This record gives sequence, structure tokens and C-alpha cells, in this order.
Amino acid sequence: MAEKFSVKYHSEKCIPSVLVAGLTRLVYRKQKLPKIHQRESIKAPSNSHPERNSVGANSRWDALLISPKISSTDELIEQQHSSPQESIQIEASDTVSNRSSLSSIPARPGNQTAISPSFSISERLSKFRSNLINLATQRRSRANTARVEEVIAFIKSTPTLRVESTTSIRRKLTVQQYGELLKAVRHSDDAGLRAYFIDKLRFDYTRSKKRFEVRMQTAVHESMVYEISGEVRQWLAHLRGSPDPKISNAASSVKGRGTTGIRFHFAKGESDIKSPDASFTHKKCKSGCKYPTIVVEIGFSQSPNDLKEKAEAYIRRSKGKIRAVVGVNLYKLYQAEMKNERRMRKMYTRGELKEGEAYSYADDEENTTGEGSILVWRPKVKEGGEMEVTCVQNKKFRDKNGNATDSVPLRLQLQDFMCEEMKNSSEGNFIAPAMEIGAGNLCSWVHEGLVEYRTMRHDVVQSNMEERKLKAEQEKTENDREDEGGQISQAGDAEEEAEESGARAWMTRGLGSIFEGGRRISARVRR
Repeated sequence: MAEKFSVKYHSEKCIPSVLVAGLTRLVYRKQKLPKIHQRESIKAPSNSHPERNSVGANSRWDALLISPKISSTDELIEQQHSSPQESIQIEASDTVSNRSSLSSIPARPGNQTAISPSFSISERLSKFRSNLINLATQRRSRANTARVEEVIAFIKSTPTLRVESTTSIRRKLTVQQYGELLKAVRHSDDAGLRAYFIDKLRFDYTRSKKRFEVRMQTAVHESMVYEISGEVRQWLAHLRGSPDPKISNAASSVKGRGTTGIRFHFAKGESDIKSPDASFTHKKCKSGCKYPTIVVEIGFSQSPNDLKEKAEAYIRRSKGKIRAVVGVNLYKLYQAEMKNERRMRKMYTRGELKEGEAYSYADDEENTTGEGSILVWRPKVKEGGEMEVTCVQNKKFRDKNGNATDSVPLRLQLQDFMCEEMKNSSEGNFIAPAMEIGAGNLCSWVHEGLVEYRTMRHDVVQSNMEERKLKAEQEKTENDREDEGGQISQAGDAEEEAEESGARAWMTRGLGSIFEGGRRISARVRR
């Protein structure tokens, strides 16, 4: 009965399995190890031939004595390279009955200390694998360093980009690259870079998407955030003077956090971070909540899906500690503004707008506009304790023509600004006037921000068109110079050709005169 020994060579992270198997076969072939065939039958020497039982009687039997060592070495290789995926099996068989007979044959003393050549194969493969892993690690390290340097250069350019860009700018960063970026900034010799990154740069990082996103503020963002936050502050100031101590204490415990980044930690590695447009927290939370209770996001260049995704991430990653996300959806207004800018660029291209002429892009009656709406997301605990995020409000406050609707799209209770634990306690058992912001106020704030936004965009578009015009003129001048140089070169070539033709004609006439003179002299001599 035959016993099968299987050796598995597997692909590691950096070693293709076929390559490892091929190298193994090559080393076996070079070292000329004895082959053990599946159907080969090895018979032990009988007692009738005592000379074959003597030590060193036959080298053939000595060679066969290493076969158990080969199988044990194969098992060693299997332990080093075993993996459930992408394995290549090399099967060898030996006869079990022959082992017992072979084991009774005395071996040479020298063979007892001999090491099977197949041990060197595993060592070489292990070293080869280590070298490949080191090489791959070095290549990844160089790629990560280059990517981090590229992002740092991009961060340094963001103050200039903010003037021209209206959308957030994204870069792909793995969690390892993001960690190296933070480390590089912390240890940078550039104090200005460190201060800008920590104090002024607004960015989000999402590990699952490997996305590093720099938030770009516009005048529309700033107007809406300033006014909404101002309304909240006035409302809280009014409630702090309430005769009910529960209301006054609750109102006094609410604090604005502005755009301070919100970190969502992982068990290992760098945290996710979100930089909201505005947020509010409850200072007197007994459980020490590290998350705000209310987050405000202005979605101007963000699509509705992006706004929804961000709101759900706030609530899910905080496990419901962020109790409400207020979103202002102005994406259709942004799309209308992009259309207006394209029309203005065409006007500059056709020469309808000239330098020095009075033109107000903000007051252009041909500008189109878009609608706006207020959305509110809240956590909802289902049966079994599972939490889901639901959009509890989606009200339009601005129609497609920019007119206010007849509604009160934003209404928040004081309990919304309190942490869940205090809201459900006796300290949250009160009825306070709600904060309400009507559609008229929201439309007015959008219009104020839009006028400033259009004024800034007009300057940017005008500057870009002038630069494009200047570049076109410079290219035309260079092309004219090249054409003029070509014409001069052609004229010079014509002059040189004429001179050469004249020289050839002069030489022809001279030679003709010489021949004619020689002919006359010859005629006179004959006479």
C-alpha cells in the first residue's frame, strides 16, 4: 500500500505560486536528488545475501536511505508554505512496506550526520521570499512618500485655489499615507504649514473610501452659517433668562463649536475626521459626550446624495450621540450658477463684454437661479436596539425662481441640543419655546450670499478670460515670428542659389573663352 506525501507551495503576498514551484523544480533538478516514483517497488535485501547487509556493501541502498529524509523535508516545506488558496500540489509516493525493510538496513556513520540537500531549498526559498517582500516594502514606501509630498504641495496651494474653486477638492490617501501626512506636518520645519494645517485648513478624511477632502468655503456658505448660528445664539440668549431653572440651565449648557473637526476613532490606526459647517454641543453632559448634539451642513456644490451620505455618517459613526443633522440643500442653485458662468464666458469670448465697460454679473437679469430646501436627519432605534438614520424633514423654502415659499422649514427644540441621557432625565422634562426660522429669512440670507458670490466669480472669470486672451496673443506673435523667420530663410536661400548660378555661368564663359583661344592658336600653327 502506497503512502502519499504532498508538498504545497503557496503564493505569499509578494511571491507568485508558479514562480516558487518553478524555482523548487529547478533546484531539485540541479542537485539531482533521487526520484521516488509512484509505482516503483523497492524490495529489501533478503537474509540469503549477507553481503548486502554489510555496511557500505552497495551504494544503491545507501542512496535510498535518504528517502525518509526527503519526505520529512517535504513536510517541512509544506509547513512553511501552506495556505488555503492558490496552492500547487506535488505528490510523491513510496511503499510503506519497503520503509520497514529499509529501516532495518544499517546506515553508514557518515550518513547519520548528512543533511538532506532539500533543506537548502527551503532556506533559499525563504531567503528569496524575504528579499521579494523587502523589495515590495521599499517600493510601497517610496510610493507613499511621493504621494504624501504631492498632497503637502497641494495643501500649500489651497489659499490660491480657494479664490477660484467653488467645490471641495479630493485626493486619494490610504490610511498609512494619511498617517504619514499627519506625521510629516507635525515634524515639518515650515511653521506656516503647521499653523495653516491646524488652524485654518478644513478637511475631511474617510478611511473606508481612502478620501482626503479639502472643504472649500464660498460666500453662500459663510452667509448661511453666520445667520443660522446667529439665530441659534439669539434664541439661546432669550431662553437663558427664562424663570424656569430647568430651561435656563439647559440653555446655558449649549455651546457653539463652529467648524471644529469631529473625530471618529478606530481600534487601530488614524481616525476619521469630519469638519462641519457649524455644530453645537452640550457642556454639562454627565457621561462626557465627545460629540456635538447638532451639526449643520450647507450643501452648495454637494449633490443631495453626498449630503445624505455625510449626514448618515455623522449619526452612525457617533452611535446616535449626534442627535440631529440640519442640511441646507442648494445644489440646484449651484447648477444654475455654473450655467450663468458659462454664458458669461461666451460673452467675453464673442467680445460682447469689453474691458472698461460697466457690467454687473450679480444684477444680470438673464441669470437663472434654483431652489433650496431644508432637510433634517435623526437617529431612530428599531426593535432589538438596531439604529437607523431617517430623514424626518425635507421642506422647500426657495422655489426655482428664487422666491420664498410660505412655510417654516426649520424648527428645533431645546431638547435637541441636549445629550440623550440628560434629555431623558428630569432635567430635560420641560417645555420651552422652539427655535423657528422662516423661509423668508432663509431666502434673504441666500440672496445676500449669492450677490457676494457672483461679484467674486465675475472677477475670477474676467481675470481668466484676460489671461487666456493674453496667452493667445503671445502665441500668435510667436507664430508670426516663426513665419517671418521662415520667409527670411527662404529669401537667403534664394540669394545664395542666385550667387551660385552666377558663379557657374561666369566659369562657363571663362572656360569657353579659353577653349576658343586655344582653337584659334591651333589654326594659326597649322597655317
